Amino acid sequence: MAVIRRLNQHRYFTVHHSKNDRVNIVFTVENKEQIYSALKKSGYGYAKIDEKKIFFLKNTDGVRYVTFFELVRSFGEYLISADLSGVNISNSILFNKYHHQRPLKNNASLRSALSGTLTLEEMQQLRKEIKKSGI
Repeated sequence: MAVIRRLNQHRYFTVHHSKNDRVNIVFTVENKEQIYSALKKSGYGYAKIDEKKIFFLKNTDGVRYVTFFELVRSFGEYLISADLSGVNISNSILFNKYHHQRPLKNNASLRSALSGTLTLEEMQQLRKEIKKSGI
């Protein structure tokens, strides 16, 4: 087991630098909670509409249905462009670790963190999209 020489804590991931300068990027429970919070602040949500469990994105254009994979891709795109100057790793290495470790899973923790309220109009809009797409 490598001895940890330095630990860089970022809001969305943790970097361990071992004695032999090996870098290990992990997504802790706390990091995942921060990711969930960032997604919610970005307008992503989760709701159950007519017995269908869906993810959605709410922004100035209204509300629209999104797949879980769109949600994962969206956060991955954020990591590609994130400022990592204080962490000492490249965006491409972080992005590869993100896709390899898959910290976002379609599980109860994510769904609970993204659960939100929708107005009647937003629910009607999502119902139309669900019906149109055949979900």
